[in-house]
Amino acid sequence: GNVRVTVFSPDWAADEELLLLDAIEHHGLGNWDDVAQHVQNKTGEQCKQHYFKHYIDNRPQPQADTADTPLQQETDSQSLQIALVSTAVNTLRAGTPY
Repeated sequence: GNVRVTVFSPDWAADEELLLLDAIEHHGLGNWDDVAQHVQNKTGEQCKQHYFKHYIDNRPQPQADTADTPLQQETDSQSLQIALVSTAVNTLRAGTPY
């Protein structure tokens, strides 16, 4: 069967998360209509709300003793989230359930 792997919310599949991040990197943060075209089955507003809710507002906070600067905290947090999404997609492609 067709397994749908999600990372943050049930209405966004892991592959859509990757498309979202790729589109934001390519089109730039704020170009939500272009981002939505890249993701394909989401609107610009859905992409914007999902990104801010799951990648900005709810990002994991690094421990104070391991964080060098606020910028380093931000980079570490985004790297962790991208790694989680990539792992989910690779698991889906391999056909192995969690």
